[in-house]
Amino acid sequence: MKKVKYLIASNAAYDRISFPDGRETGYLPGGAGLHALTGIQLWTDDVLLVCGIGADWKEKIGSWVERNHIDASAFDVRDERTPLNSCTYTLSGERIDRTVYGDSHYNSLDCQGYDLERFFADGEAEAIYTFRDDQKDYWETMEKLQNAHGFRLMWEINARICVPEKLDEIKRLLSFCSTFSINRAEAFSLFGTDSEEEAIECLRALGMEMTLFRTGAKGLYVILPEDVKFFPSIEKDSSRVVDVTGCGNSSTAASFWAWNEGYGIDGIGHAANIASYRCLKEYSAMNIGEEARQEAFALLQNLCDGGNE
Repeated sequence: MKKVKYLIASNAAYDRISFPDGRETGYLPGGAGLHALTGIQLWTDDVLLVCGIGADWKEKIGSWVERNHIDASAFDVRDERTPLNSCTYTLSGERIDRTVYGDSHYNSLDCQGYDLERFFADGEAEAIYTFRDDQKDYWETMEKLQNAHGFRLMWEINARICVPEKLDEIKRLLSFCSTFSINRAEAFSLFGTDSEEEAIECLRALGMEMTLFRTGAKGLYVILPEDVKFFPSIEKDSSRVVDVTGCGNSSTAASFWAWNEGYGIDGIGHAANIASYRCLKEYSAMNIGEEARQEAFALLQNLCDGGNE
């Protein structure tokens, strides 16, 4: 098994996306895991996606995987079919998701905690991104692994558990995470507020080493123990946006990479926005490669130096 620094503990799927103006896509690589993978692989090849997948994955997403030099060695075939998501955007901007083969099928192919154990035989994995709800058996395994191996963990929370009655359990799970990612609607629901300022104070009170607070087209906040800073989105012209699917996953993963690599608050925020910017220029999962990486690093340097995008 390839030794890597970063693991994406999530899923691989393919998406069919419908837009309010009548546009529809064909079947495209998607799912939180592939989007998060690109958010880190935009910057480094030192990453693997650990997931269950269908035996048909090469037929469905194989050309994209090959074209983008994705290492599929941690794909675990567990079913005949790779998960298919139907994503419908409404006029109000809401996205309605449906797992075409059912939630049970989808969840069975998500990364399970035991899938990660083999990556710690020689202590190689250092940082893990996960997109989850509060599934008990998953987190019990993750807590044991984290206690045993001390990796840094980024939790991008699933919207369905962002309700006040889950707050105590979320705080408990965050106690063995390093970093956290949540969007505005999720934070408002979780903390019972409609104020970004109040949400930020609630997030600061969680005591995380780094929190990414995503505010949609507006931009994002990076929250560190000693500082909070807002980073406006790079793309200012909504007419140039192709598809926002996966921007949250890719920006979260990119912020996690930047934080792990020792970037300060500016590097973290700009790296997250760059990944999101590239993601929204394409349908579903973005294409990556050496040219995209060089452009991303050049833009990151420019923005960190105070330049314009």
